[in-house]
Amino acid sequence: MRNPFLLAALPLALALLAAPRTPGQDDASAVLTALERKVAGFRVLPLPRAAGEVRLPAEAALTIDDLRGVVLDDAPPVLGQPAKPHDPHQTDDFPPGQAPYEARDILPFRLREFTCEFNYGGWHNFKMIEYASCHGFSVIYPYIMPDLSHFPAGTKFLQWGSFVDWHRFFADHGLPWGRFDLLADLDVVGLLLDSGTVWEPRGPDWIAMLDLEHEGPLSPEQLRAQEWYPRDGSPEERMAFEDKYYRGYLMTNVAPIEALRRKGFTSVGVYPQGYGSGWFALLGLYEKGLSGIPDPHTHWPWLRWGRDFVEAQDVLYPDVYVYYWSPQNVAYTIARLDFDRALVNSLANPKPIRPYFWPLLHGGDASYHWWNQQPLPNEDIRAIFTFAFFCGVDGVVLWNWSDVGNHHVPPPLWRAAQTTAVGDVPVEGGTGGDVMLREPIQLRPEGSPDDAPLVTLNRYDVLAITSVDEATGLVRFQRIDTAREPFGPRLDPARPTFVMHRDELVPRLRPLSEPVAGAIEGLALIKALEPILRRGEVKVDVPALKQFAETLPIVRRVKLQDLHLIATYDPLAIRGGEKR
Repeated sequence: MRNPFLLAALPLALALLAAPRTPGQDDASAVLTALERKVAGFRVLPLPRAAGEVRLPAEAALTIDDLRGVVLDDAPPVLGQPAKPHDPHQTDDFPPGQAPYEARDILPFRLREFTCEFNYGGWHNFKMIEYASCHGFSVIYPYIMPDLSHFPAGTKFLQWGSFVDWHRFFADHGLPWGRFDLLADLDVVGLLLDSGTVWEPRGPDWIAMLDLEHEGPLSPEQLRAQEWYPRDGSPEERMAFEDKYYRGYLMTNVAPIEALRRKGFTSVGVYPQGYGSGWFALLGLYEKGLSGIPDPHTHWPWLRWGRDFVEAQDVLYPDVYVYYWSPQNVAYTIARLDFDRALVNSLANPKPIRPYFWPLLHGGDASYHWWNQQPLPNEDIRAIFTFAFFCGVDGVVLWNWSDVGNHHVPPPLWRAAQTTAVGDVPVEGGTGGDVMLREPIQLRPEGSPDDAPLVTLNRYDVLAITSVDEATGLVRFQRIDTAREPFGPRLDPARPTFVMHRDELVPRLRPLSEPVAGAIEGLALIKALEPILRRGEVKVDVPALKQFAETLPIVRRVKLQDLHLIATYDPLAIRGGEKR
């Protein structure tokens, strides 16, 4: 099937094509019948027997707007009332339907054949956690919520973090950091259990995610250059040493897993999965003309320790974060998942993959940038969550952390520190915030005559605050046109300055929790066609690396017998690009 889905700049669309059916063949007819009943105009398009091009009209696609107000779940999750009212510091006071994290007119539903986890801790999030438990997510991180009895039936709860600091462990046991070979012969599991820090499950409905972000091992070439490497040993001795080194590193990941199992956890996975790839590594492969798909027979991290690491887990939690305000973000997540899937699927019994997605931008390095921790466009996060299920995942995880702040109100105009990927950097006297518009506004540049044309500042533009006058309430800022200068400077002398009263400006700013609504919308699209995606086979018509590197419209397909489910997304559609 050549170029099967040609849509003009739809933000995100799904379409179903069907080859001529075999009588009596199971073609997920119940799913299709339900959609035809619930969604006006929905139809499965016939796929001709002859080879050639199939052009799909935009009106035949299924988009999120088709699902607003539609009953997606015939037995929706039901949330009860907590035993006591929530502490005001741990909740919000938005009326139903008005919180920024709520997906407009998406009725309660839960995925039954995939496992989606909502891991959003910090203050003011209890009501959002409850909302998520009724909108796609079946596992939640309850943070410090004291009573969990009101959550929908079947909800599971997540304990996450780490109970071991490997740097301290090495120091406490007289081992120089990085000498993983010295760890290989120790009873590490026993030592962890003896430390008294290993978690115990609070009940049978609790699962565990281990956050293990210590440094990875040296490559074989780097290892052989160390002064403590047995260069003068025989080939057999050197190979035995290398095996011991990587076995010791493996122990830093699998020993905590085994310790948790002995405490009673039945589902344990590790974040992140260090055998994977990254943004520039993938682009480097593309520039070399390579596929971006690793060979499990030659990929050294997989052979040395990654395969055994995966085999030891119940579920895999790769971190698939995005870094920049870029139209390449959605395709990057697909390329990352395809990379991991090529390795994991080489096993006789592949382990389930649930990628961690962060709805904020990571930043890319330790330096300050205006895009650090800006919220992703709702359209992008919706697409990220949707396309993951076209990559063979078992589910997804949404992670975020509000600390003692409030992600449901606009961010502050003035800050004590600049945000970086490795923490906040204090600024003497404070610094202007970098705040994102939730809705367009029209203003004249400061100092312009009254008859000067208005300038439109668009949704998703970032305002670099230069001053806040506490006495008058006037806020001065420059506009960063994120569609045209995604990597531009924070401030530019050539840009105009605008002035607006904070009481008018602040309500137009975007809260950090708004992308949650986009993620839930992505899950709603999956719910509509869940059995097809769960039982279907992933088909890659255009390599994800090509779509990532060339910023192409994204097309992905899942095939179930005679059905072809196709998803498409043009990342330039929300950035003012030409229709493609």
